[in-house]
Amino acid sequence: MSRLVVPLFLRETDVKELLTMDMTLAALEAAFREWAAGRASNQPRRRVAAGAVLATMSATLPAKGLMGFKAYTHGKSGARFWVCLFDAADGRPRAVIEADWLGRMRTGATSGLATKYLAPAQASVLTIIGAGTQALTQVLAVAAVRALRQVRVFSRTSAHRDGLVAELRDALPSAIAIQPAGSLREAVDGAAILTTITSAARPIFPGEWLQAGQHLNVCGSNYPDRREIDGRAVARADLLVADDVEAARLEAGDLLLAEREGQLSWGRVHSLRDVVAGSAGGRQSRSRTWPPAPRCSSSLGRGAPASSCPTKHLTFADIYAISFLATMTVNAWLKARAVELGAALCTAAILIGGLAIGVPFLLDRIPEVFLYSFCCVSAVLLRAAIDLAVRASALAVHGIRPAPAPAAVHLEPSNA
Repeated sequence: MSRLVVPLFLRETDVKELLTMDMTLAALEAAFREWAAGRASNQPRRRVAAGAVLATMSATLPAKGLMGFKAYTHGKSGARFWVCLFDAADGRPRAVIEADWLGRMRTGATSGLATKYLAPAQASVLTIIGAGTQALTQVLAVAAVRALRQVRVFSRTSAHRDGLVAELRDALPSAIAIQPAGSLREAVDGAAILTTITSAARPIFPGEWLQAGQHLNVCGSNYPDRREIDGRAVARADLLVADDVEAARLEAGDLLLAEREGQLSWGRVHSLRDVVAGSAGGRQSRSRTWPPAPRCSSSLGRGAPASSCPTKHLTFADIYAISFLATMTVNAWLKARAVELGAALCTAAILIGGLAIGVPFLLDRIPEVFLYSFCCVSAVLLRAAIDLAVRASALAVHGIRPAPAPAAVHLEPSNA
């Protein structure tokens, strides 16, 4: 008899509750190692456009028994992100995940991995340039792999800068000084690690500003005609690393535009998976090392989306049997059944009331009226009994103790 497998359905609140930066870094590092060994595959981002733009990315990770894709749309009304995971062996659906926060964590974790393998071990000062929705996880990831003593925050929008400063002071240990930077030059000078995560179309600062030994995570551009750094910065780098060189050739504007200017030969660029696996240059004693690795401000694109959710941690027991088994709390279930029962009773009451006041049509069909009224009510009660039995059987099969689910998880299908 085949085993009952019920897909998970995770909303943003569930992802935030379950996923930590350490988990994300570990899952991503393992996925990069599998990819470097030829045991995973990845499909770069593809876009189609109508009124809005739809981007899709897919990957397989046989070591975890998973394959999946990320899809996101963006347009005038904003952006929406979803990840779908499937069983790699038989294609059965495993999970549907709302993926805005998941994407931010993955993008931040890629910067974290690049920093872990490429930045000086003693690096303790981080500058984050850009204070949008992606900035927080960028800092959290770097803080997870380096003992920071100072974080500088620069943004052209002072309200965004101050908001990120406040978030970081809440999220990081008090021993790390969080300081707003008054100017770009102040932000860049003396920072061992620089992370750019902006929507800039042109270079943010001249490459001549960079100092020996600085490490850059360049994250903002994933269009071939947009960039955050200039060709001079690319030319001065001792080591260039992208999430995936082949994907970078399609959309990494920082590198493509430098190549057009004669500042880059693609033979200098390595894939991050090869650095993680040890088959390409890692941390260097030479100066000016930096990876333009994590590229998209909202992307799972050049990593493996199937691995971005550390599924081995998302067991039914961990998340209170999310989806069919227990996503509807007891109160919500009782409310739904009460509505159904109320509707059935109202129908029966109307029919019997019609008999009482002598409606001719109903008086000619008295047996049918009582039979229909009985069926309306009993059908609702039978449905409730069957629903309870199926849920109890599924819980017993999986050995799960019923528990209330996170409040934001719903039984209804998603809009993805």
